[in-house]
Amino acid sequence: MSLISGRYMKQIFLSLLLFCSFPAFSKDWHCFSYENALRGVNNYGEVHIKHKEYVEDEKRNKVLDRLFHEDQQQRRNKEFTFYQDIERAEIVFKEYKQGRLNHYCDFYQAAIIFMHHPEGRYLELASELAGQALALGGNIQPLRWLRCASEDRLLWHLGKPQIWGTQEQLIEGQYSQEPFDTSAVTEENRNSCFDGL
Repeated sequence: MSLISGRYMKQIFLSLLLFCSFPAFSKDWHCFSYENALRGVNNYGEVHIKHKEYVEDEKRNKVLDRLFHEDQQQRRNKEFTFYQDIERAEIVFKEYKQGRLNHYCDFYQAAIIFMHHPEGRYLELASELAGQALALGGNIQPLRWLRCASEDRLLWHLGKPQIWGTQEQLIEGQYSQEPFDTSAVTEENRNSCFDGL
């Protein structure tokens, strides 16, 4: 049995969690790790008051928040269906088209829900909105992870290799990250998707 480096073990573990969707790292998942949000601390120990206050932020989209929690709860309980995923994504799409995404949490939650829709246009939107969440929310690890994961999932949908190493699929009874173009980005950039998890 070959030894696998710690970094790849971490990637495999995180990818397995993502296989059932984006992982719910805490019981009270909101926009990202609830405990870190309340602490208002990023990977570098810097305090971000806006992250501390996001739970009470009136700008947040309540419809999106409800759908996101429903999505994550169903995934935790392994009760989700593709029909429910499609239905949620279509409701979120209406919210998006009507300009009702204002907070970085809205973009984050919408991107997660769009990632569960099988059509390419929703996966493209997921990647776009993940980038907007990162731009609005700052260099917070879950936002970086989502940006990488949404791009990888879109690439696979387009029949291209992933570049960040966030996705896995079952091939002949074994989980594999292939197709995976490990030369597309530097190792340092790739590690930024996983740093802090």
